[in-house]
Amino acid sequence: MRNQRSRSKKCFQIENTLIMHGSFCAAITIRIHSLFQKLFFNRHTADLNYSEYDRLALKAGCSLQSVDNTLLHAPPTRRMHFENIRIIIVSMGDHTMKRTFFSRLLRKNPFSSIAKKFSGTTGQTQSLPIRSHPFEFLYNGQPSTETRHQKVSAVPCGSYTLSEVNAAVKKAIDDIGFIIPKGARVLIKPNVVARNTPSQCATTHPAVVDALCALCSEAGCSITIGDSSAFYQSGGTARNLVVSGMASVAKKYNARLLPFEKASLRRVSSGQALKILWITNAVYEHDLIINVPKLKVHRLAEYSGAIKNMYGCIPGGTKQIYHELFQYREDYRDFWGESLLDVYTAADPELTVMDAVYGLDRDGPAATGTPQKTGTILASSNGVVCDIAACTMIGFDPRKVPAIRAALERGSADDRSMEIVGILPSVPFNHPHSCKSSAFSDYLFHEMIMTPVVSKSECVKGCMQCATICKPGAISFDDRTSARIDYQRCIRCYCCEEQCPHGAIRLRGSVVNHIIRFIRTIKRI
Repeated sequence: MRNQRSRSKKCFQIENTLIMHGSFCAAITIRIHSLFQKLFFNRHTADLNYSEYDRLALKAGCSLQSVDNTLLHAPPTRRMHFENIRIIIVSMGDHTMKRTFFSRLLRKNPFSSIAKKFSGTTGQTQSLPIRSHPFEFLYNGQPSTETRHQKVSAVPCGSYTLSEVNAAVKKAIDDIGFIIPKGARVLIKPNVVARNTPSQCATTHPAVVDALCALCSEAGCSITIGDSSAFYQSGGTARNLVVSGMASVAKKYNARLLPFEKASLRRVSSGQALKILWITNAVYEHDLIINVPKLKVHRLAEYSGAIKNMYGCIPGGTKQIYHELFQYREDYRDFWGESLLDVYTAADPELTVMDAVYGLDRDGPAATGTPQKTGTILASSNGVVCDIAACTMIGFDPRKVPAIRAALERGSADDRSMEIVGILPSVPFNHPHSCKSSAFSDYLFHEMIMTPVVSKSECVKGCMQCATICKPGAISFDDRTSARIDYQRCIRCYCCEEQCPHGAIRLRGSVVNHIIRFIRTIKRI
């Protein structure tokens, strides 16, 4: 504790010194100091997302991108600041952060001898864990800029034949200047909302995921395909990944197939609507997150795309729990966009490739809608910009979509300065019927949530695997009994049921729940 306090005092002294040199130093120092604070509370640097750094940097009078560019092209008079920043990082004790930070400087900094000294390299850039530090991706060897993050590519694609989709996806990614890092750990997040086949156009088509896997495979990346479906059906998300065609793609590329209920959870407390949320830890265990949404209309969210798709990073019935937090509000439909944006910001995907070859019109997000050919693949490093382009294409006003409006208000994108590479077709969609909350609909929605129940006869005393899995701490043991679940703390993520090695935990639903699931199975929705 004493060592921590002494390091803290030293960092504050250096921070005060740097702030005296101007807003550039202030911004850098505030960003580094925010890392210092998080590390002392035993939080990994991946807990922080770029928007947090943006807000901190803006307080010092400059944007995140301008700070990065200034840092990478600093004149000789700024050499002292490199040394001071290094002292701060070393004081934090995070040597990985120090090494990756200055290795990234080495790529373009004209004073490479300084960067070599600090990074411990001899001139060759290391393979870096992309998400372990706050600095943005480099595009084609150049620092990222505001312009690149406002760019979206629209490439024609008339069918789901592999050759055509592969060519369209590759061109879309190339048009925005995005390069898949070699050897990266890649998480591909498609939309697998329910147990739907590709022909129903409610889920991301496997051909689009196949094209992305091919590009990642060429780059020598390890690939994971993961999602969590909206509502529980027998067999869970794992079964849905098979029916949607994702399992066959995973087998083809030797990729890992991951229902997020089989991953650990992480607690995030940076949201504005969802002050505390539990999200799959898979998004922090990978270097690159590729968001692969399906173009759809949505009864509640108005439109489903890049922002909405990342809500699938919330596992199991926790998604419904978060819905119920705000159903009492009169502005529930509009306010829900804030919650979607909180999850999107926490997941923070670096690349979005949208399946807009066929979209889902009239009704959604389930397979009750009508497939509509739009013949386009969209790609952007900013999912909000991708959503704005998609809404424009289908004739929706982006500012009337709650999640996009919230993103624009928070400064996640600027619809006035975005650049579209290619030509957006005009394919008008019908606005979905609005989803109005009522006592009866809220009751049915609640009944769709499953409850984990422990089988005492099958529970192995002393195993304690489920208690380790349960990050909210809802499961406990004692010497005389099997596992016990505190339902006041249980978030219904279904992780314990999926990961119990003895199959001693099962999900139980009410009679109404079974009826709803039976109807969904019969109607294939």
